[in-house]
Amino acid sequence: MPKGADATLIRYRSTSGIDGSATEVAGVVLTPAGPAPKEGWPIITVGHGLTGVVGDCGPAERPDLTSTSQKIIPLVKAGYLVVMSDYQGLSAPGTHPFLDPKTAAYNLIDAVAAARQLVPQHSNKWAAWGYSQGGQAAWAALERAKEYGKAFQFVGAVALDPAVTGTELLDGALAGQLNKGQQAVFPALVAGYLAKHPEGKWEDFLSGSALENHEALLSCAPEDLKKRAAITAQIVPSEVVPAAPEAQAKLRAWLEEVSLPKTAGDGPLLVVQGGKDELIRPEWVQEAVRRGCKLGLRVQETVRPGQDHATVEDDQEVLDWLGARFAGDQPPPSSCE
Repeated sequence: MPKGADATLIRYRSTSGIDGSATEVAGVVLTPAGPAPKEGWPIITVGHGLTGVVGDCGPAERPDLTSTSQKIIPLVKAGYLVVMSDYQGLSAPGTHPFLDPKTAAYNLIDAVAAARQLVPQHSNKWAAWGYSQGGQAAWAALERAKEYGKAFQFVGAVALDPAVTGTELLDGALAGQLNKGQQAVFPALVAGYLAKHPEGKWEDFLSGSALENHEALLSCAPEDLKKRAAITAQIVPSEVVPAAPEAQAKLRAWLEEVSLPKTAGDGPLLVVQGGKDELIRPEWVQEAVRRGCKLGLRVQETVRPGQDHATVEDDQEVLDWLGARFAGDQPPPSSCE
């Protein structure tokens, strides 16, 4: 943390995007050092990347926020009141609905309300920022900002290497072409499907060592984290593929359901993609951006040629873009023109 800044763990109320029920979510609020500006701290709600899908995977209580701190500390240093959600089911009771966009959007927007209650010196303006899974969450928040966050003034969203589409991973699985990183993530897709469709069975989608070790792959217990690399090394392509056509069709339908974009959104979007990303390939995100353009989304896309999924991060371009959005500079740049 920057010197003089403050970190506060929180628990707040949100809503399930699957059934509309009330939920409890954990998170952390990072308050910048020094006095707040006259109009109050501008707020950025953060969606973190994939850590796991069970109750011990929330990063808020971990010293380095499960490696998220290095990506968001620049936001705190730049003078933003940052609130990071652990998402439903991580660090709080309930099931984590991995990649459910409504739940993710609600979690990020309700985190803004929680931060406002905790820190009186807040602005009414907010933006969403996310990386990987959190990039999808930030994009989803952009699509529901006016509907669900109408009490606050939304200015835009930043999505780094966003996981906005998964059908390509299924296609790769069916073709036996997933790399090791993608093979390790595939069980999380299955977990997301089963959160929405609990009548399904793990064995419909996984087999062999992937099925035998899926709980360890998705857990964040220290003993399981130590085994992740070894477990992933054991997986072969045939173990991370739905065997039956019916299971393939069901998983594809769910992946299409949770893919983004769905609307033109309620504000501008900046998409930052690592050109060497082998987990969420640049062309997949570029196709999502093209679909967004057709829907009327105002989106600026930038590709970082030398960065991969692990190394893409904030830089001055991102900070300048956010600063312009909070300042009300119009119109924001667009890659659709």
